[in-house]
Amino acid sequence: MPYLFPVTCGMSLTVLLCFLVVLVRLFRSDGVLAGVFGAICGLYTFLWGWQHRDDADLRGIMILWTALLVVDAGLQLLAYSSGY
Repeated sequence: MPYLFPVTCGMSLTVLLCFLVVLVRLFRSDGVLAGVFGAICGLYTFLWGWQHRDDADLRGIMILWTALLVVDAGLQLLAYSSGY
């Protein structure tokens, strides 16, 4: 399954992009201290994004981010279990 590596890399880059979009909204909404904490702790940024999905117009980004995390984790587990 050598095709899984480029697919998971692309998904990981998209996850990173979603993280950065939510992080920018976090900085704008809650200030520098919360933004720096969000940059250090990605789980905080993820949870903040779900909590403020309607306020900050993040519903689509959060659904995409969550779906990609789940699918990417599954594909990486599949690649790991098959020896790649």
